Amino acid sequence: MFDEEGLVSFDLFPTLLCELFACAPQLAQAYARSYPLIIVDEFQDTNADEWAMIRTLGPSSVIALGDPKQRIYDFKGADPRRFDEFIAEFRPAVFDFAGENRRSAGTGITGFADAMIAGNFRPKPYAGVTIGTYAGQGMRPLKQSVLQAAARLRLTREWSVVVLVPANVLAVGVFDYMR
Repeated sequence: MFDEEGLVSFDLFPTLLCELFACAPQLAQAYARSYPLIIVDEFQDTNADEWAMIRTLGPSSVIALGDPKQRIYDFKGADPRRFDEFIAEFRPAVFDFAGENRRSAGTGITGFADAMIAGNFRPKPYAGVTIGTYAGQGMRPLKQSVLQAAARLRLTREWSVVVLVPANVLAVGVFDYMR
């Protein structure tokens, strides 16, 4: 595709960019001058090739945004140690916004999510959180509950529905079913 159309598939881009910058360091320097600040969102989901590319962009200032607890791309090589590697490589100022929640302000959803991730779930209520379990019942009851909640919540100004599952592969299944 590259030879014929000048196109590169997304998954090959990081590797090819690293090779190009290694062969032409002056091009890497020109890139850094043209883009002195690079922001990488969802940094927790970077794989080894993407991380190598980010390190290659190092002459620019790099800002990594993300939440290690929200890593969903384990299947493509996202690594829970990626932020530690970033800190060791770039020595950045670190800002921790844990506990801040602008999307669902006034609810206990961040405390609930943190408890679920840490395995410290407690049955007492979390403000603004309704808990339903659907183990062994298939996905139809789940979909019905989500649609009922969405219908009820549409009457409010701002709302969201979250479905937590114990594994990424199940998240993909739920997403596909809900679609």
